Amino acid sequence: MALAPILVLLALMLGLKWSAPKAAPAALLVAVAVALTTYRSSPLLVVLESLKGVWSSLTVVLVIFTALILYELSNQAKAFATIQPAITKIASNELVRILGIGLVLVSFLQGVTGFGVPVAVCAPLLISIGVKPLWAVIIPLTGHAWAGTFGTLALAWNALVVQSGLSGTDAVLTTALFATFFLLIVNVFSGLFICFAYGRWEGVRKGLVPVLILTGLQGGGQILFAQLNPTLACFVPSCFALLGFLAIGKLQKTPWSLPHSPIMQPRQEVAGSQAVPNMHLADTFLPYIILTVLTLLVLLSPLQGTLGQLQFGFAFPETSTGLGYLNSASDRYAPFSPLTHASAFLLLAAIISYAYYRKQGFLAADSARSILGQATRKAVPSSIAVISLMTMARVMGGSGQITVMATFTSAAFANTYGLFTPLIGLLGTFITGSNMSSNVLFAEFQMQTAQLLSLNPAVILAVQTAAGSIGTSISPSNIVLGVTTAGIMGSEGNILKRILPLALLLTALFGVAAWLIA
Repeated sequence: MALAPILVLLALMLGLKWSAPKAAPAALLVAVAVALTTYRSSPLLVVLESLKGVWSSLTVVLVIFTALILYELSNQAKAFATIQPAITKIASNELVRILGIGLVLVSFLQGVTGFGVPVAVCAPLLISIGVKPLWAVIIPLTGHAWAGTFGTLALAWNALVVQSGLSGTDAVLTTALFATFFLLIVNVFSGLFICFAYGRWEGVRKGLVPVLILTGLQGGGQILFAQLNPTLACFVPSCFALLGFLAIGKLQKTPWSLPHSPIMQPRQEVAGSQAVPNMHLADTFLPYIILTVLTLLVLLSPLQGTLGQLQFGFAFPETSTGLGYLNSASDRYAPFSPLTHASAFLLLAAIISYAYYRKQGFLAADSARSILGQATRKAVPSSIAVISLMTMARVMGGSGQITVMATFTSAAFANTYGLFTPLIGLLGTFITGSNMSSNVLFAEFQMQTAQLLSLNPAVILAVQTAAGSIGTSISPSNIVLGVTTAGIMGSEGNILKRILPLALLLTALFGVAAWLIA
Protein backbone atom coordinates (compact mmCIF):
# COMPACT_ATOMS: atom_id res chain seq x y z
CA MET A 1 0.00 0.00 0.00
CA ALA A 2 2.94 2.34 0.63
CA LEU A 3 4.02 1.80 -2.98
CA ALA A 4 0.53 2.62 -4.30
CA PRO A 5 1.01 6.41 -4.73
CA ILE A 6 4.29 5.91 -6.60
CA LEU A 7 2.87 3.16 -8.79
CA VAL A 8 -0.13 5.35 -9.65
CA LEU A 9 2.19 8.25 -10.50
CA LEU A 10 4.30 6.05 -12.80
CA ALA A 11 1.27 4.41 -14.40
CA LEU A 12 -0.34 7.75 -15.19
CA MET A 13 2.84 9.39 -16.50
CA LEU A 14 4.39 6.44 -18.34
CA GLY A 15 1.34 4.38 -19.23
CA LEU A 16 -1.41 6.93 -19.85
CA LYS A 17 1.06 9.75 -20.66
CA TRP A 18 -0.60 12.21 -18.31
CA SER A 19 1.27 15.43 -17.66
CA ALA A 20 2.75 15.96 -14.18
CA PRO A 21 0.19 18.68 -13.27
CA LYS A 22 -2.55 16.05 -13.78
CA ALA A 23 -0.79 12.92 -12.50
CA ALA A 24 0.71 14.42 -9.32
CA PRO A 25 -2.60 15.51 -7.72
CA ALA A 26 -4.06 12.05 -8.46
CA ALA A 27 -1.08 10.35 -6.79
CA LEU A 28 -1.44 12.75 -3.84
CA LEU A 29 -5.06 11.67 -3.35
CA VAL A 30 -3.94 8.03 -3.28
CA ALA A 31 -1.26 8.85 -0.68
CA VAL A 32 -3.86 10.60 1.48
CA ALA A 33 -6.30 7.68 1.18
CA VAL A 34 -3.60 5.18 2.15
CA ALA A 35 -2.53 7.35 5.09
CA LEU A 36 -6.09 7.65 6.41
CA THR A 37 -6.93 3.97 6.04
CA THR A 38 -4.06 1.48 6.02
CA TYR A 39 -1.75 3.67 8.09
CA ARG A 40 -4.45 4.87 10.52
CA SER A 41 -3.50 8.54 10.34
CA SER A 42 -5.91 11.11 11.72
CA PRO A 43 -7.30 13.82 9.43
CA LEU A 44 -5.38 16.36 11.56
CA LEU A 45 -2.08 14.55 10.91
CA VAL A 46 -2.76 14.48 7.17
CA VAL A 47 -3.64 18.19 7.16
CA LEU A 48 -0.51 19.12 9.12
CA GLU A 49 1.77 17.02 6.91
CA SER A 50 0.10 18.51 3.84
CA LEU A 51 0.80 22.00 5.15
CA LYS A 52 4.45 21.01 5.63
CA GLY A 53 4.54 19.84 2.03
CA VAL A 54 2.98 23.04 0.72
CA TRP A 55 5.42 25.14 2.76
CA SER A 56 8.44 23.15 1.54
CA SER A 57 7.23 23.33 -2.06
CA LEU A 58 7.04 27.12 -2.01
CA THR A 59 10.84 27.32 -2.06
CA VAL A 60 10.84 25.27 -5.29
CA VAL A 61 7.95 27.27 -6.77
CA LEU A 62 9.96 30.46 -6.19
CA VAL A 63 12.86 28.95 -8.13
CA ILE A 64 10.50 28.03 -10.98
CA PHE A 65 9.03 31.54 -11.16
CA THR A 66 12.33 33.42 -10.93
CA ALA A 67 14.06 31.03 -13.36
CA LEU A 68 11.22 31.68 -15.81
CA ILE A 69 11.64 35.44 -15.37
CA LEU A 70 15.33 35.03 -16.23
CA TYR A 71 14.44 32.87 -19.23
CA GLU A 72 11.76 35.27 -20.54
CA LEU A 73 14.17 38.16 -20.07
CA SER A 74 16.78 36.47 -22.28
CA ASN A 75 14.13 35.28 -24.72
CA GLN A 76 12.54 38.70 -25.25
CA ALA A 77 15.97 40.33 -25.55
CA LYS A 78 16.61 37.72 -28.31
CA ALA A 79 19.76 36.64 -26.49
CA PHE A 80 19.24 32.99 -27.43
CA ALA A 81 19.44 33.89 -31.12
CA THR A 82 22.93 35.25 -30.47
CA ILE A 83 24.13 32.17 -28.63
CA GLN A 84 24.00 29.84 -31.64
CA PRO A 85 26.56 31.64 -33.86
CA ALA A 86 28.68 32.65 -30.83
CA ILE A 87 29.05 29.16 -29.42
CA THR A 88 29.72 27.83 -32.93
CA LYS A 89 32.82 30.03 -32.98
CA ILE A 90 33.93 28.54 -29.67
CA ALA A 91 33.37 24.92 -30.74
CA SER A 92 32.97 23.98 -34.40
CA ASN A 93 32.07 20.39 -33.42
CA GLU A 94 28.29 20.22 -32.84
CA LEU A 95 28.53 17.36 -30.35
CA VAL A 96 31.14 19.24 -28.33
CA ARG A 97 28.80 22.25 -28.23
CA ILE A 98 26.03 20.05 -26.80
CA LEU A 99 28.42 18.58 -24.22
CA GLY A 100 29.59 22.09 -23.34
CA ILE A 101 26.08 23.12 -22.29
CA GLY A 102 24.47 19.79 -21.34
CA LEU A 103 27.38 18.29 -19.39
CA VAL A 104 29.71 21.15 -18.42
CA LEU A 105 27.65 24.33 -17.98
CA VAL A 106 24.77 22.47 -16.31
CA SER A 107 27.21 20.95 -13.80
CA PHE A 108 28.84 24.32 -13.15
CA LEU A 109 25.43 25.80 -12.32
CA GLN A 110 24.63 22.79 -10.13
CA GLY A 111 27.86 23.44 -8.26
CA VAL A 112 26.66 26.85 -7.07
CA THR A 113 22.87 26.92 -7.30
CA GLY A 114 21.06 23.58 -7.57
CA PHE A 115 17.32 23.44 -6.79
CA GLY A 116 16.56 22.59 -10.43
CA VAL A 117 18.02 25.88 -11.72
CA PRO A 118 20.64 24.19 -13.98
CA VAL A 119 17.99 22.23 -15.90
CA ALA A 120 15.66 25.24 -16.16
CA VAL A 121 18.51 27.42 -17.49
CA CYS A 122 20.23 24.96 -19.85
CA ALA A 123 17.15 23.55 -21.59
CA PRO A 124 16.44 26.77 -23.55
CA LEU A 125 20.17 27.22 -24.23
CA LEU A 126 20.30 23.79 -25.89
CA ILE A 127 17.19 24.61 -27.93
CA SER A 128 18.94 27.78 -29.12
CA ILE A 129 21.79 25.73 -30.63
CA GLY A 130 19.40 23.40 -32.44
CA VAL A 131 18.56 20.59 -29.99
CA LYS A 132 14.95 19.35 -30.09
CA PRO A 133 13.00 20.56 -27.02
CA LEU A 134 12.43 17.04 -25.66
CA TRP A 135 16.14 16.26 -25.73
CA ALA A 136 17.00 19.75 -24.51
CA VAL A 137 15.39 18.66 -21.22
CA ILE A 138 16.73 15.08 -21.18
CA ILE A 139 20.36 16.10 -21.73
CA PRO A 140 20.79 18.48 -18.75
CA LEU A 141 18.78 16.15 -16.51
CA THR A 142 21.28 13.36 -17.13
CA GLY A 143 24.29 15.67 -17.46
CA HIS A 144 23.95 17.24 -14.01
CA ALA A 145 23.11 14.08 -12.03
CA TRP A 146 26.73 13.37 -11.04
CA ALA A 147 26.82 16.74 -9.24
CA GLY A 148 23.78 16.00 -7.08
CA THR A 149 25.74 15.22 -3.90
CA PHE A 150 28.53 17.82 -3.77
CA GLY A 151 26.71 20.43 -5.85
CA THR A 152 24.96 23.41 -4.22
CA LEU A 153 28.13 23.70 -2.14
CA ALA A 154 27.74 20.14 -0.75
CA LEU A 155 24.31 20.53 0.87
CA ALA A 156 23.33 16.89 0.21
CA TRP A 157 26.71 15.63 1.43
CA ASN A 158 26.47 17.61 4.66
CA ALA A 159 22.94 16.24 5.20
CA LEU A 160 24.28 12.68 4.76
CA VAL A 161 27.05 13.19 7.31
CA VAL A 162 24.84 14.90 9.89
CA GLN A 163 21.78 12.64 9.59
CA SER A 164 23.76 9.40 9.63
CA GLY A 165 25.83 10.41 12.64
CA LEU A 166 29.00 9.68 10.68
CA SER A 167 31.96 10.71 12.83
CA GLY A 168 35.72 10.59 12.66
CA THR A 169 37.88 12.04 9.90
CA ASP A 170 38.83 8.64 8.48
CA ALA A 171 35.20 7.46 8.28
CA VAL A 172 34.06 10.68 6.60
CA LEU A 173 36.92 10.69 4.08
CA THR A 174 36.44 7.00 3.26
CA THR A 175 32.74 7.55 2.64
CA ALA A 176 33.55 10.57 0.46
CA LEU A 177 36.04 8.49 -1.52
CA PHE A 178 33.49 5.76 -2.27
CA ALA A 179 30.77 8.31 -3.04
CA THR A 180 32.90 10.32 -5.48
CA PHE A 181 34.07 7.14 -7.22
CA PHE A 182 30.46 6.08 -7.81
CA LEU A 183 29.60 9.63 -8.96
CA LEU A 184 32.48 9.53 -11.45
CA ILE A 185 30.81 6.48 -13.01
CA VAL A 186 27.55 8.46 -13.24
CA ASN A 187 29.47 11.32 -14.87
CA VAL A 188 31.07 9.12 -17.55
CA PHE A 189 27.88 7.20 -18.31
CA SER A 190 25.94 10.48 -18.65
CA GLY A 191 28.45 11.88 -21.13
CA LEU A 192 28.41 8.70 -23.21
CA PHE A 193 24.60 8.62 -23.05
CA ILE A 194 24.49 12.11 -24.59
CA CYS A 195 26.91 11.04 -27.32
CA PHE A 196 24.89 7.90 -28.08
CA ALA A 197 21.67 9.90 -28.23
CA TYR A 198 23.28 12.34 -30.66
CA GLY A 199 24.71 9.83 -33.13
CA ARG A 200 24.51 6.27 -31.78
CA TRP A 201 27.93 4.53 -31.95
CA GLU A 202 29.31 7.13 -34.36
CA GLY A 203 28.48 9.75 -31.74
CA VAL A 204 30.21 7.70 -29.03
CA ARG A 205 33.29 7.30 -31.22
CA LYS A 206 33.49 11.03 -31.94
CA GLY A 207 32.67 12.10 -28.41
CA LEU A 208 34.66 9.55 -26.42
CA VAL A 209 37.84 11.62 -26.02
CA PRO A 210 36.03 14.89 -25.11
CA VAL A 211 33.84 12.99 -22.63
CA LEU A 212 36.83 11.34 -20.95
CA ILE A 213 38.64 14.70 -20.70
CA LEU A 214 35.62 16.57 -19.35
CA THR A 215 34.51 13.86 -16.92
CA GLY A 216 38.11 13.38 -15.82
CA LEU A 217 38.22 17.05 -14.87
CA GLN A 218 34.75 16.93 -13.29
CA GLY A 219 34.45 13.55 -11.60
CA GLY A 220 38.18 13.00 -11.14
CA GLY A 221 38.56 16.48 -9.69
CA GLN A 222 35.64 15.82 -7.35
CA ILE A 223 37.39 12.72 -5.98
CA LEU A 224 40.42 14.87 -5.10
CA PHE A 225 38.61 17.92 -3.72
CA ALA A 226 36.19 15.85 -1.62
CA GLN A 227 39.26 14.81 0.39
CA LEU A 228 40.39 18.44 0.76
CA ASN A 229 37.27 20.62 0.88
CA PRO A 230 33.86 18.97 0.29
CA THR A 231 32.14 22.36 -0.02
CA LEU A 232 34.05 23.09 -3.24
CA ALA A 233 34.32 19.47 -4.44
CA CYS A 234 31.88 20.03 -7.31
CA PHE A 235 32.29 23.74 -8.03
CA VAL A 236 36.08 23.90 -8.54
CA PRO A 237 36.29 20.83 -10.85
CA SER A 238 33.34 22.26 -12.82
CA CYS A 239 35.34 25.46 -13.35
CA PHE A 240 38.25 23.39 -14.67
CA ALA A 241 35.83 21.55 -16.96
CA LEU A 242 34.63 24.88 -18.39
CA LEU A 243 38.24 25.70 -19.26
CA GLY A 244 38.61 22.19 -20.67
CA PHE A 245 35.57 22.74 -22.92
CA LEU A 246 37.09 25.97 -24.26
CA ALA A 247 40.40 24.20 -24.90
CA ILE A 248 38.71 21.30 -26.73
CA GLY A 249 36.78 23.81 -28.84
CA LYS A 250 40.01 25.58 -29.83
CA LEU A 251 41.85 22.35 -30.64
CA GLN A 252 39.07 20.81 -32.77
CA LYS A 253 39.04 23.40 -35.56
CA THR A 254 37.46 21.22 -38.24
CA PRO A 255 33.67 21.60 -38.25
CA TRP A 256 31.79 18.35 -37.69
CA SER A 257 28.17 17.37 -37.24
CA LEU A 258 25.86 14.50 -38.15
CA PRO A 259 23.50 15.58 -40.93
CA HIS A 260 20.48 13.72 -39.50
CA SER A 261 20.99 13.43 -35.74
CA PRO A 262 17.77 12.19 -34.07
CA ILE A 263 18.04 14.81 -31.31
CA MET A 264 18.59 17.85 -33.55
CA GLN A 265 16.05 20.12 -35.19
CA PRO A 266 16.11 20.50 -39.00
CA ARG A 267 18.96 22.80 -39.96
CA GLN A 268 16.74 25.31 -41.76
CA GLU A 269 14.68 25.89 -38.61
CA VAL A 270 17.76 26.67 -36.53
CA ALA A 271 19.33 28.87 -39.18
CA GLY A 272 16.21 31.04 -39.22
CA SER A 273 17.03 32.88 -35.98
CA GLN A 274 18.80 36.19 -36.43
CA ALA A 275 21.36 37.40 -33.94
CA VAL A 276 20.77 40.82 -32.39
CA PRO A 277 23.10 43.53 -33.78
CA ASN A 278 25.67 44.79 -31.26
CA MET A 279 24.88 41.95 -28.80
CA HIS A 280 28.09 40.18 -27.85
CA LEU A 281 28.53 36.78 -26.24
CA ALA A 282 29.12 38.41 -22.85
CA ASP A 283 25.80 40.24 -23.23
CA THR A 284 24.08 36.96 -24.03
CA PHE A 285 25.36 35.20 -20.94
CA LEU A 286 25.18 38.28 -18.70
CA PRO A 287 22.24 37.01 -16.56
CA TYR A 288 24.05 33.74 -15.85
CA ILE A 289 27.38 35.44 -15.17
CA ILE A 290 25.65 37.74 -12.67
CA LEU A 291 23.84 34.74 -11.15
CA THR A 292 27.13 32.91 -10.59
CA VAL A 293 28.95 35.94 -9.17
CA LEU A 294 26.12 36.77 -6.77
CA THR A 295 25.83 33.18 -5.57
CA LEU A 296 29.55 32.81 -4.92
CA LEU A 297 29.80 36.25 -3.35
CA VAL A 298 27.17 35.37 -0.77
CA LEU A 299 27.69 31.65 -0.16
CA LEU A 300 31.49 31.73 0.08
CA SER A 301 31.75 34.78 2.32
CA PRO A 302 30.63 35.92 5.79
CA LEU A 303 27.59 37.43 4.04
CA GLN A 304 25.95 34.01 4.11
CA GLY A 305 25.85 33.96 7.89
CA THR A 306 24.62 37.54 8.12
CA LEU A 307 21.93 37.31 5.45
CA GLY A 308 20.97 33.80 6.54
CA GLN A 309 19.87 35.08 9.94
CA LEU A 310 16.60 36.24 8.37
CA GLN A 311 14.47 33.08 8.38
CA PHE A 312 10.79 32.20 8.27
CA GLY A 313 9.22 28.99 9.48
CA PHE A 314 6.11 27.67 11.19
CA ALA A 315 5.74 25.60 14.36
CA PHE A 316 4.11 22.17 14.09
CA PRO A 317 2.95 19.99 17.01
CA GLU A 318 3.88 16.36 17.60
CA THR A 319 1.60 13.87 15.85
CA SER A 320 1.37 10.09 15.70
CA THR A 321 -0.53 7.52 13.69
CA GLY A 322 -2.76 4.76 15.04
CA LEU A 323 0.13 2.37 14.39
CA GLY A 324 2.46 4.38 16.61
CA TYR A 325 4.53 6.20 13.98
CA LEU A 326 5.68 9.48 15.57
CA ASN A 327 6.33 12.88 13.98
CA SER A 328 8.30 15.08 16.34
CA ALA A 329 7.19 18.60 17.13
CA SER A 330 9.03 21.42 15.36
CA ASP A 331 9.42 24.99 16.59
CA ARG A 332 10.30 26.16 13.09
CA TYR A 333 9.79 23.61 10.35
CA ALA A 334 12.02 23.87 7.24
CA PRO A 335 13.04 27.49 7.86
CA PHE A 336 13.22 29.57 4.67
CA SER A 337 16.07 32.07 4.27
CA PRO A 338 14.87 34.44 1.53
CA LEU A 339 18.15 36.36 1.19
CA THR A 340 20.34 33.28 0.64
CA HIS A 341 17.85 31.21 -1.37
CA ALA A 342 18.51 30.46 -5.05
CA SER A 343 15.41 32.44 -6.06
CA ALA A 344 16.90 35.61 -4.55
CA PHE A 345 19.99 35.30 -6.74
CA LEU A 346 17.86 34.54 -9.80
CA LEU A 347 15.62 37.55 -9.20
CA LEU A 348 18.49 39.95 -8.54
CA ALA A 349 20.33 38.69 -11.65
CA ALA A 350 17.15 39.29 -13.67
CA ILE A 351 16.71 42.84 -12.32
CA ILE A 352 20.33 43.84 -13.04
CA SER A 353 20.22 42.23 -16.49
CA TYR A 354 16.91 43.93 -17.27
CA ALA A 355 18.39 47.34 -16.45
CA TYR A 356 21.41 46.63 -18.64
CA TYR A 357 19.37 45.28 -21.56
CA ARG A 358 17.04 48.29 -21.40
CA LYS A 359 20.01 50.65 -21.44
CA GLN A 360 21.51 48.86 -24.47
CA GLY A 361 18.18 48.93 -26.29
CA PHE A 362 17.77 45.14 -26.34
CA LEU A 363 14.37 45.39 -24.58
CA ALA A 364 11.34 47.59 -25.23
CA ALA A 365 10.05 50.01 -22.60
CA ASP A 366 6.95 47.91 -21.85
CA SER A 367 8.77 44.56 -21.78
CA ALA A 368 8.64 44.13 -17.98
CA ARG A 369 4.90 43.49 -17.97
CA SER A 370 5.22 40.97 -20.81
CA ILE A 371 8.11 39.16 -19.09
CA LEU A 372 6.22 38.84 -15.80
CA GLY A 373 3.01 37.80 -17.56
CA GLN A 374 4.66 35.04 -19.58
CA ALA A 375 6.60 33.77 -16.53
CA THR A 376 3.43 33.64 -14.43
CA ARG A 377 1.43 31.84 -17.11
CA LYS A 378 4.10 29.14 -17.49
CA ALA A 379 4.72 28.82 -13.75
CA VAL A 380 1.14 27.90 -12.80
CA PRO A 381 0.96 24.31 -14.15
CA SER A 382 4.51 23.58 -12.98
CA SER A 383 3.69 24.87 -9.52
CA ILE A 384 0.62 22.62 -9.29
CA ALA A 385 2.80 19.60 -10.06
CA VAL A 386 5.56 20.53 -7.60
CA ILE A 387 3.17 21.36 -4.75
CA SER A 388 1.30 18.08 -5.28
CA LEU A 389 4.50 16.01 -5.43
CA MET A 390 6.08 17.53 -2.34
CA THR A 391 2.82 17.32 -0.41
CA MET A 392 2.57 13.66 -1.40
CA ALA A 393 6.12 13.14 -0.11
CA ARG A 394 5.25 14.68 3.25
CA VAL A 395 2.00 12.72 3.64
CA MET A 396 3.86 9.50 2.82
CA GLY A 397 6.68 10.42 5.20
CA GLY A 398 4.46 11.60 8.05
CA SER A 399 2.19 8.56 7.91
CA GLY A 400 5.13 6.13 7.92
CA GLN A 401 4.78 4.89 4.34
CA ILE A 402 8.34 5.78 3.34
CA THR A 403 9.79 4.16 6.47
CA VAL A 404 7.79 0.99 5.80
CA MET A 405 9.18 0.76 2.25
CA ALA A 406 12.75 1.13 3.51
CA THR A 407 12.23 -1.22 6.46
CA PHE A 408 10.64 -3.86 4.26
CA THR A 409 13.63 -3.75 1.92
CA SER A 410 16.10 -4.33 4.75
CA ALA A 411 14.02 -7.05 6.41
CA ALA A 412 13.18 -8.97 3.26
CA PHE A 413 16.66 -8.84 1.73
CA ALA A 414 18.92 -8.84 4.78
CA ASN A 415 21.49 -11.24 3.28
CA THR A 416 21.65 -9.26 0.04
CA TYR A 417 20.88 -5.82 1.44
CA GLY A 418 23.65 -4.15 -0.55
CA LEU A 419 21.84 -4.98 -3.79
CA PHE A 420 18.83 -2.93 -2.73
CA THR A 421 20.60 -0.11 -0.86
CA PRO A 422 20.70 2.23 -3.89
CA LEU A 423 16.98 1.73 -4.57
CA ILE A 424 16.23 3.48 -1.27
CA GLY A 425 18.36 6.50 -2.20
CA LEU A 426 16.87 6.59 -5.69
CA LEU A 427 13.34 6.34 -4.33
CA GLY A 428 13.93 9.13 -1.83
CA THR A 429 15.05 11.57 -4.51
CA PHE A 430 12.36 10.44 -6.97
CA ILE A 431 9.68 11.28 -4.42
CA THR A 432 11.12 14.50 -2.98
CA GLY A 433 13.04 15.86 -5.98
CA SER A 434 16.13 16.45 -3.82
CA ASN A 435 19.13 14.31 -2.97
CA MET A 436 19.49 16.34 0.20
CA SER A 437 15.94 15.40 1.22
CA SER A 438 16.62 11.75 0.36
CA ASN A 439 19.67 11.78 2.63
CA VAL A 440 17.69 13.49 5.39
CA LEU A 441 15.01 10.79 5.14
CA PHE A 442 17.18 7.69 4.88
CA ALA A 443 20.78 8.35 5.98
CA GLU A 444 20.17 7.36 9.60
CA PHE A 445 18.17 4.31 8.52
CA GLN A 446 20.97 3.21 6.15
CA MET A 447 23.58 3.68 8.86
CA GLN A 448 21.65 1.67 11.45
CA THR A 449 20.90 -1.12 8.98
CA ALA A 450 24.56 -1.34 7.96
CA GLN A 451 25.59 -1.65 11.61
CA LEU A 452 22.93 -4.29 12.37
CA LEU A 453 23.97 -6.38 9.34
CA SER A 454 27.72 -5.81 9.95
CA LEU A 455 28.14 -4.06 6.60
CA ASN A 456 30.67 -1.34 5.80
CA PRO A 457 28.78 1.93 6.54
CA ALA A 458 31.06 3.93 4.22
CA VAL A 459 29.97 1.88 1.20
CA ILE A 460 26.28 1.83 2.16
CA LEU A 461 26.14 5.59 2.74
CA ALA A 462 28.13 6.28 -0.44
CA VAL A 463 25.70 4.23 -2.51
CA GLN A 464 22.75 5.96 -0.79
CA THR A 465 23.86 9.42 -1.88
CA ALA A 466 25.19 8.34 -5.30
CA ALA A 467 21.87 6.71 -6.17
CA GLY A 468 20.11 9.77 -4.77
CA SER A 469 22.09 11.86 -7.25
CA ILE A 470 20.90 9.62 -10.07
CA GLY A 471 17.37 10.19 -8.81
CA THR A 472 17.62 13.91 -9.63
CA SER A 473 17.50 12.96 -13.32
CA ILE A 474 14.15 11.14 -13.04
CA SER A 475 12.41 13.14 -10.32
CA PRO A 476 9.11 14.47 -11.73
CA SER A 477 9.57 17.82 -9.98
CA ASN A 478 12.93 18.35 -11.73
CA ILE A 479 11.50 17.22 -15.06
CA VAL A 480 8.70 19.77 -14.64
CA LEU A 481 11.27 22.58 -14.34
CA GLY A 482 12.86 21.58 -17.64
CA VAL A 483 9.67 21.14 -19.65
CA THR A 484 8.43 24.51 -18.39
CA THR A 485 11.34 26.55 -19.72
CA ALA A 486 11.51 24.36 -22.84
CA GLY A 487 7.83 25.03 -23.51
CA ILE A 488 6.77 21.37 -23.76
CA MET A 489 4.49 20.82 -20.76
CA GLY A 490 2.84 17.41 -21.06
CA SER A 491 6.03 15.63 -22.20
CA GLU A 492 7.09 14.55 -18.71
CA GLY A 493 6.19 10.88 -19.28
CA ASN A 494 8.19 10.67 -22.53
CA ILE A 495 11.21 12.21 -20.84
CA LEU A 496 10.99 9.87 -17.85
CA LYS A 497 10.66 6.87 -20.16
CA ARG A 498 13.92 7.76 -21.94
CA ILE A 499 16.00 8.44 -18.82
CA LEU A 500 14.64 5.66 -16.60
CA PRO A 501 16.60 2.78 -18.24
CA LEU A 502 19.93 4.57 -17.67
CA ALA A 503 18.98 5.43 -14.08
CA LEU A 504 17.98 1.83 -13.30
CA LEU A 505 21.10 0.44 -14.99
CA LEU A 506 23.41 2.62 -12.87
CA THR A 507 21.39 1.85 -9.74
CA ALA A 508 21.72 -1.88 -10.43
CA LEU A 509 25.50 -1.53 -10.96
CA PHE A 510 25.84 0.31 -7.66
CA GLY A 511 23.75 -2.37 -5.96
CA VAL A 512 26.07 -5.10 -7.18
CA ALA A 513 29.10 -3.05 -6.14
CA ALA A 514 27.66 -2.46 -2.66
CA TRP A 515 26.81 -6.15 -2.28
CA LEU A 516 30.35 -7.22 -3.25
CA ILE A 517 32.26 -4.55 -1.33
CA ALA A 518 30.19 -3.84 1.80
